[in-house]
Amino acid sequence: MPCVLHTKSVSPQHLQSILREIDAANFLGVEAKKLRRLVYEKRGPRTIKLGRERLYPRDAFLAWVAERES
Repeated sequence: MPCVLHTKSVSPQHLQSILREIDAANFLGVEAKKLRRLVYEKRGPRTIKLGRERLYPRDAFLAWVAERES
């Protein structure tokens, strides 16, 4: 389930471990809208909503990718 973070609660350490949607999509070799659809259908990786931007915690994203590779 997505969680919402407010900018005051995001530390610099969190920013280093967060992927932007475009970077996550590029890593997967898909368009961002495909990744958004997976998230909407609850089949995608966990996300964080920061304003209008959807972000992906790096560890959760990589774990999600690893689950699909096996």
